[in-house]
Amino acid sequence: YKHIQHKILMPAYTTVATCALAQWAMDFTGNLARIKESIRIAKQNKAKYRLGPELEVSGYGCEDHFFEADTVLHSWESIREILRDNDLTHNIVCDIGMPVIHENVRYNCRVLCLNGKILLIRPKSSLADDGSYREGRWFTGWTKGYTLVDFYLPKMIRDVTGQSTVKFGIGAVRFADTMLGCETCEELFTPDNPAITLGLAGCEIIGNGSGSHHTMGRLSRRIELIEETTTKNGGLYLYANSQGCDGGRLYFDGAAIIVMNGVVLAQGTQFSMRDVEVLTASVDLTDVGNYRTAIASRGVQADKANPVPHVSVDWYFCEDTDLMTSHPLSASQSLQVNTPEEEIGFGPACWMWDYLRRSRRRGFFVPLTGGPDSAATASIVSILCQMLFKTTTEDLSNAGVNTLYKNCKGIGGDKIHESDLLRSYIIGQLRKICRDPTFVPTSPKHIASKIFYTCFMRTKNSSPVLEKRAKALAEEIGANFSVIDMESTIDAALEACAHVGPTQEVSERDRSRESSHTAADEAAALEELMSSTRQHVQARCRMVFSYLCAQLAPWKLDPQGWYDNSSTSGTPVATGPRTPSEIYSHSSSANLLVLGSANLDESLCGYFTKYDSSSADINPIGALSRTMVKSFLRWAGKERGMPTLLEIVAADDAISVARTIASPSSSTCASPLAMKVEASFGETPVESCVERDQLVEQAGKKMDDPHWMGAVMGLTNEDFNTVARLRLQARCGPFSMFRKLLVIWDEKYSCDQIATKVKNFFKIYATNRHKMSTMTPTYHLENHSCDDNRYDMRQFLYDPSWDWQFKAIDRQLQQERERKRQRHQ
Repeated sequence: YKHIQHKILMPAYTTVATCALAQWAMDFTGNLARIKESIRIAKQNKAKYRLGPELEVSGYGCEDHFFEADTVLHSWESIREILRDNDLTHNIVCDIGMPVIHENVRYNCRVLCLNGKILLIRPKSSLADDGSYREGRWFTGWTKGYTLVDFYLPKMIRDVTGQSTVKFGIGAVRFADTMLGCETCEELFTPDNPAITLGLAGCEIIGNGSGSHHTMGRLSRRIELIEETTTKNGGLYLYANSQGCDGGRLYFDGAAIIVMNGVVLAQGTQFSMRDVEVLTASVDLTDVGNYRTAIASRGVQADKANPVPHVSVDWYFCEDTDLMTSHPLSASQSLQVNTPEEEIGFGPACWMWDYLRRSRRRGFFVPLTGGPDSAATASIVSILCQMLFKTTTEDLSNAGVNTLYKNCKGIGGDKIHESDLLRSYIIGQLRKICRDPTFVPTSPKHIASKIFYTCFMRTKNSSPVLEKRAKALAEEIGANFSVIDMESTIDAALEACAHVGPTQEVSERDRSRESSHTAADEAAALEELMSSTRQHVQARCRMVFSYLCAQLAPWKLDPQGWYDNSSTSGTPVATGPRTPSEIYSHSSSANLLVLGSANLDESLCGYFTKYDSSSADINPIGALSRTMVKSFLRWAGKERGMPTLLEIVAADDAISVARTIASPSSSTCASPLAMKVEASFGETPVESCVERDQLVEQAGKKMDDPHWMGAVMGLTNEDFNTVARLRLQARCGPFSMFRKLLVIWDEKYSCDQIATKVKNFFKIYATNRHKMSTMTPTYHLENHSCDDNRYDMRQFLYDPSWDWQFKAIDRQLQQERERKRQRHQ
């Protein structure tokens, strides 16, 4: 135990580094540049160990590209480039994530390098195969336990390192003065995580390279597990993570962290515009030994623990004390955790920023309705503009960026100081998006005016109050706003297909066959049919108009602003007439991204028209319930300078109150009355609306709004949120949901009402589940998302009668009735 003897003679000071990188699936060039940059920053801070995210070389989200041999080949080529640079891995252990094939089996691995050599290849043992993860589809978990075997390196690596074989498996790296072990992402969440075994075997440093995506509250859980592991077992724990949208529905939220003996020494940002963020901490590893030896029970378990295989490296991980005078030991830090409303705002905003710049589109388009959902989507764009402006104005002298952005030009075109590099990089990205090589943002609204376009699509039934509200919100954000009249288009579509539908002759013929049908019945049925048809046509016209606006709006506002998308500096292309091929090559990237505004409740119960305005390029709020949307709007209205949002929420709350009072059991309300409440609360503040009591009282007199989902299912927004969570997070079918709700809603509803609500929900869910196959890709924010593409893997064709399940509910309901009868006797 040479490392123990060394530390008896002197303190064991060292500096370690972890990072969050904005990697992109299959972007080997960009990924390699970001990896190299993080290593350089770690070395500048005198770190002896650099930890990177999971599968950082290829990008975590390659998915079925992992089946391709090219993906592994190019990963090895990237490692070769790192090892070729003699200075890059000199005197620093680089822990890099990449896919590796060993004995014709593909593994998710960590590759540890030092001084141009590979020390160890460590495969992941516990794969993430739940929720949004499908690692078992592409990789095999290492099942041989703590074992090391020989791995024969590819020739391209042998030629660089001079090594023919390295050790492959789960073990440790024993240096001259300490031991290092690894675990990867999901292994932290397992009951018997490797960090415990490795720590008991003597590893003082644990590195966890992760690819963990954002969901609400997930960061707190990660930190709890790391703190718990290092509190009961001691040790220095480093956690790295990917950051950003790497090509799919997930946003990897960074938040790298360094913890020692249960104390947080460094914490990275959860939502950041930086492509590279490096954290360092300077520590004395003797503190780990002192902490562990003070816990007698841990000492007993460590004495019983089996040794783990290791690779010996004659290299000192720790520095002499005189080399640490410029790097004082890191002090503990207080944890920074965002509120749920902040997570809703910041996470999707960062995801949309990555999507925008990587898709090379011109900006965003949102059709505003004046209601909560489209307002929420627009608010997230506003928050993105605020974050971008803050990034371009805050002090970035310690941002941890260097050579990655050194090709960026200053505002005047000259090379700039390192403290302004990230600011210049963000401005450069905005210039590419705006097609304006001179653009310098002066405010968040200035940014919004360049990348955000909205409109209000008016029909004869549109509320002037909603139009006014949509315009006010656009002005608060700084977005471009216009009004489009769709009425003539809707009329033309209906007229074109008039001969397909029912005619007067058909109605008379049908009445002769069925004497019970009166002329009034026929007229009412025909009116209902045409009303429903018009609503669907109107909804689908919104989608067509949205994409048309997304294509044409940039041309009108900036007809000369077409620049070469392949340029990194926003240099304009040659002036003069364009050929058709040039126009075609630029047209798709010049379009706007159409943003969706369908919330989780609407998607789950199918409360939308297929291929209507819910169809878009991406949807930032698709995993949010109506309740969460309104909570977010209240926060954004107060904290983010958009007071119109408070007016929108107040109006929606008033309608909800009217519906609830109309029928507490079904939460329904007359549609005309709801519109009156909407109009009243839109025109005047809630506090001064003298008609409130009268309107709410009238709400109980009519309940004829069959198109509102609560009218059909009898669920308030809060009820629906409860049912949605039980369905997916608690994995409840109709019968088990009924039994749980008997307890949850015991004082709220009768058992008969609960049975009716459960049955109504599952009938509507089964009838409309097929609509999910057309839904827009949604930011994965909550664990009860109904996205059937990868998360909520259920069929889309159901028998909505649920015959067997509903009979089970009926039997249980009869038992509940009998119990209550006996209690009251």
